[in-house]
Amino acid sequence: MWGAGILRRTVVGGGRVSRSRQWTRPLCSSETVYAEQLQLKEIKSPDFYETHAKDRNYFYHVDLQGQLFLEDTVPKNIATSLKSPKFLSFFFGHLRPNPTASDAFAPFHDYPFISPCGPEMNYIKAADTPVVFTELKHDASSDAWHLITNGSAAIPFQPTHLAISTTTGRLYHWVQHKRMTCFALIKSHVAVELSQSIDFRDDGPHLLRWHDGGVYPVATDTTRSPPSLSQ
Repeated sequence: MWGAGILRRTVVGGGRVSRSRQWTRPLCSSETVYAEQLQLKEIKSPDFYETHAKDRNYFYHVDLQGQLFLEDTVPKNIATSLKSPKFLSFFFGHLRPNPTASDAFAPFHDYPFISPCGPEMNYIKAADTPVVFTELKHDASSDAWHLITNGSAAIPFQPTHLAISTTTGRLYHWVQHKRMTCFALIKSHVAVELSQSIDFRDDGPHLLRWHDGGVYPVATDTTRSPPSLSQ
């Protein structure tokens, strides 16, 4: 399933079908609905949130578009998302893996990420990754490209740090800042934009033909760091 968009074969001269493919539309609505339904099942009772709020423990959800919500918010849409730039910058700037996530007996071990804020502790689940790239910006003066996260952090776009997951079919870019090191999801409309520069191939690695004139193979393993970092 190609979650960030449907891939189609491209017909070229003479009716021949090329081996390249491209994204033709944004994130499938059916996948978005499924993710929303799955998240609804994870919402706990009002007593859970009220009880733990007294101890200043709060619970959040990040959707496939990088929007942040209190976990028990229903419905989840742009109107009900948390939008304060200052809050989001602080929240995602302090994001880190939950050190007790692997301990089945630890409180809140089912929340893979946390974001401490003084005496408060924020616990986070994500539909995919907690860090989501929501914009791609070009600085004409320096000819530099940056991906902007849902926490407003600017990450230099590196053609060799791009990857497509064979599991989700989504597009990701490596991120390494502060306490988070991982492949982070690229929002669907940004993935569509980037896909215009990707030659999707059946007989070899997908190729990114970037603005610098270079041609870069796109990784398909998001469980490990980009090959360029291992060399």
